[in-house]
Amino acid sequence: DGSSGIYVSSPGIYRFSGNSFSFWLFTEQNVSSKMSIIGKRENNLSAVDFLFYKNTSNNQIVSKFWNPGGTCSIYIDSLQPISQFSTWEHYVITVDGSYKKIYRNGLLVSIDRKDPNCSHNSGPNGITFGVGGDTINSFWMVGKLDDIGIWNRVLTQSEITNLYNSCSFSNVNIVPNGVTTFCQGNSVSLNANKVNVNYTYTWSLNGSPISGANSSSYIATQPGAYTLKIDSAGCSATSPAVNVNVNALPSINFSINPYINIQQNTFSLTATPTGGTYTGVGVTSNGNFNPSLANLGSKTIYYTYTDGNNCTNIGLANTLVYDTIRCFVRDTIRIAVTDTLIINAKLTGLNPPNNLNTIKVYPNPANTHITIDYGNFVNMNGYKVKVVNMAGQTVFTTIINQQTSYIDVSTWSGKGIYFLQLIDTQNNTIENRKIVLQ
Repeated sequence: DGSSGIYVSSPGIYRFSGNSFSFWLFTEQNVSSKMSIIGKRENNLSAVDFLFYKNTSNNQIVSKFWNPGGTCSIYIDSLQPISQFSTWEHYVITVDGSYKKIYRNGLLVSIDRKDPNCSHNSGPNGITFGVGGDTINSFWMVGKLDDIGIWNRVLTQSEITNLYNSCSFSNVNIVPNGVTTFCQGNSVSLNANKVNVNYTYTWSLNGSPISGANSSSYIATQPGAYTLKIDSAGCSATSPAVNVNVNALPSINFSINPYINIQQNTFSLTATPTGGTYTGVGVTSNGNFNPSLANLGSKTIYYTYTDGNNCTNIGLANTLVYDTIRCFVRDTIRIAVTDTLIINAKLTGLNPPNNLNTIKVYPNPANTHITIDYGNFVNMNGYKVKVVNMAGQTVFTTIINQQTSYIDVSTWSGKGIYFLQLIDTQNNTIENRKIVLQ
């Protein structure tokens, strides 16, 4: 009102190597006197720490930073014309030890370099608002001040913009719904602590926005520093980073012989790292494999290991348990063999001499049954045998997964000539031989 002001005791010594001042100002154009807005003096007009005031003649906002003796200006004086009268304008002044900057209505309007030859040693007196000094009653202000703020750091452009836009965002934080250190393959839900349908959310990982991550929560699966920016009506705020750590799963090395004879003795399973658990058909409690317990056919064995980070991985190995004919001599017998069909087959996909295999079919001719001995049947994994009659009808077919096949021929289509075909894994017939029923 031109005759009163406010004095606040100084909370400390100002060094002006990192300070910010913010205020809203309402001025009248017809006021011709010099008006102090914010200042800090040391009991006389020349001992100025800092002073923001409206100039007398040209209606400019002046900012001064002097040494207490008034012998030099720490920062060059700034002159900024008031752009509008009888209305509110927002000002921010920052000093960082090298530059003084003035912002008006959120925009940078002045930058002044510090004088390296002018040192500063602030005094203990307080800060005045609307009057020229703590004991010098002069420079009374006619106008209005509002929303005054002083920081012992330099505000960012985003913070200054938010102040001008009267933003209320503060303390934006990410709230993890669970632990932020976990094993590969798991995740954690990161949630905004402020939720509003009018807010716009932008999640970033290591400083880069995440494509499509625009809701109030995000499921994090990758390691790194996550931040959240919230925007609304021109205001924005960014959260501190939340670090997510993802521990790799342990690497497991586990294998087993792909073909195991059912007559083989129980043996120990081995894998690295050691200390895990084996499971599967035929696996005993002490980590051994018993082929007879597993029985014939394809088997899958699992090895589960958990490391020091409590991360678990599972390795698996497949094997085929097969059988061979066991002969026990109970008595001396005489066997009459009428004939045997011998097939020397060349197997596809194998290099010599492993591609040669002898298959025996007996008796041939036959009456009630035939036996097929597949020789080294392991090399014929995936092969099959098919028998067709003279009309091309299939009377028997089987996958080769054991040493022999005993075949009852009484259900076939009567006496006559049949063709035994050996078919490889590509469904190619590599042998076609006659057998006779009589």
